[in-house]
Amino acid sequence: MLVGLGALLRRSLDDQGDVTLGDELELLSQYLDIEKMRLGDRLQVDWRIAPETLDARVPHLLLQPLAENAIHHAISRRTTTGQLTIRAQRRGARLLLEIEDDGAPQHAASNGHGIGLSTTRARLQYQYGDD
Repeated sequence: MLVGLGALLRRSLDDQGDVTLGDELELLSQYLDIEKMRLGDRLQVDWRIAPETLDARVPHLLLQPLAENAIHHAISRRTTTGQLTIRAQRRGARLLLEIEDDGAPQHAASNGHGIGLSTTRARLQYQYGDD
């Protein structure tokens, strides 16, 4: 686990700016491997990645906070198996990325989103505006 954590930290510091979705998914996979060591069979991951999306450019460290949020709020609190579904697909000229958990809906923070979601939203707004 320590070796995996070290590799994840090195990789997260190496990349800056935009990366390919393929690279971002590799980083996410490293993070999820560490979480699987911690949670064991309680964490299952279903990858649904359209191959044509792998070369798309995305902000570095976009997906990890979303997966961490789902694991923290929906999976780690359970004693039964939980599943994350990671999706990437094209919709016209747009890239649709989704991280979905199968946990019960949680009450959001008072502003409607927690720190992880609001930070991700702000990063996307800054980089892409209303697009």
